[in-house]
Amino acid sequence: MKIALLTLGCKLNYAETSTYERGFRDAGLEVVPWNKGADIYLVNTCSVTQTSDGKSRNLIRKVHRINPEALIVVTGCSAQLRRAEIEAIEGVTRVFGATEKSRVVAETLAAAGIGAADAPAGSGAVFGAYSTGERTRSFLKVQDGCDNRCAYCTVPYARGGSRNVPIEELLCQARKIASEGVKEIVLTGVNTGDFGRTTGESFLDLLQALEKVESSVTAFPRSNRTSSPTPSWTGSPREPNSSPTSTFPCRPAATNCSPGWAGATTRPSSPPGWTTSARGWNVPGRRRSFSGSM
Repeated sequence: MKIALLTLGCKLNYAETSTYERGFRDAGLEVVPWNKGADIYLVNTCSVTQTSDGKSRNLIRKVHRINPEALIVVTGCSAQLRRAEIEAIEGVTRVFGATEKSRVVAETLAAAGIGAADAPAGSGAVFGAYSTGERTRSFLKVQDGCDNRCAYCTVPYARGGSRNVPIEELLCQARKIASEGVKEIVLTGVNTGDFGRTTGESFLDLLQALEKVESSVTAFPRSNRTSSPTPSWTGSPREPNSSPTSTFPCRPAATNCSPGWAGATTRPSSPPGWTTSARGWNVPGRRRSFSGSM
């Protein structure tokens, strides 16, 4: 049986689709390009803009035209926010929301008559994922969701509240990535500054743990958002297995930031005669902007 996987949106979606793909391959399915015809289509949707929602719906209709008999499984942010609308699209077999991602592979196989539909334990928790297939880097999902609930943003509704993958689980995934010869791991999440909120761990704990992974892998933290406080960092940013140019989420109004490396937790004091504001340095006659990522 053949399956095609299509992904729209961010690196989190990309990492999640890669994880689904490994599950389907392990079950014996053949992964094929979407335009070659498949028995199952999995569409991982995006809802960051109205255009993204439209592209997601159009892609679902397009694969249905390619093979009207195929099973179409839909997940991702648009599936969570506009579930009823997507379920009404002709050809859609199953829609999985934000808390159902760990059930995607099992229930898709069951719908295709392969295997059982038993969902793994903890299906409502954060879905751990990482990307494969790249020659040089892998995107490792360490955190998901957001609790900020900004008036203009649908992320908390599309991906749920802030939660993170336990460090022990991330270490297991990092070792698997390293065993495949990947040289770089990009730590990604919706709001990595929130890491540890659900497990009592810290982002620094994660970085220090990754330093002990026996490999030549370099970790590059990144985030989909830049509005949360930066994780506390008390060690050197130039450890052997961490990037000296990593970008961490940083609150623009932070204080006493050291400009020596991107990802500093504090803000430099203003030069003589200058004043500071939440948006930058107010320089007489001009403005020099400053942010946590340089």
